[in-house]
Amino acid sequence: MRLQVQVGTLLICLHLCGSAWSQQEPAGEGRPITPAGALVMDRETHLPAVGAMPMAMLRSPDALGRDRRGRYLLVVNSGYGVQFSEETNKAQQSIAVIDLNASPEPMVIQNVYFPTPQSANVGIAFSHASRGDGSFELYVSGGYENKVWVFRFDPKAAAPLQPGSPGPDTRVKAPSLRSANRAKCRRLITTRGKQRCIRPGWL
Repeated sequence: MRLQVQVGTLLICLHLCGSAWSQQEPAGEGRPITPAGALVMDRETHLPAVGAMPMAMLRSPDALGRDRRGRYLLVVNSGYGVQFSEETNKAQQSIAVIDLNASPEPMVIQNVYFPTPQSANVGIAFSHASRGDGSFELYVSGGYENKVWVFRFDPKAAAPLQPGSPGPDTRVKAPSLRSANRAKCRRLITTRGKQRCIRPGWL
């Protein structure tokens, strides 16, 4: 009888200890939690890369990567932005160029900063075909100023994205396309009582 009481007491203790351990880690619900992913380092600062709200990622169209796909991953940071100092700018959105071939781990090798009111808003795309020198055109949405930036991307260059804007007091000098220069409206649509112009290529 005494043995049964001792076994019962031991089982109750184990149950209570297990419940207490589970309560200490509510996110895991009693299961072990392992870290997900890793921080991407910046080659210039030797610190974790800083970017405000990554909204779009695009792999370069070359075949120079270890898997014979694009060597670079471009990340558009479209959040509030990075503030270097009050003297230079309130905030700067950016494009980070990550070298997937870097050793021992992929790292940011170039940052292009867009000081307010310049911006990089989510959209990013490469031209379908390369130029004669192997470079590509890269189109980036500059939504705040109602424009599309046109960069040159050379996957064989040390700084692939040109023209650069390394910050903190630099400005983007890439050419751009403005919607005002587009063709006339193809048709008008009405949304909530307001008319909006639909131009060729928008749909």
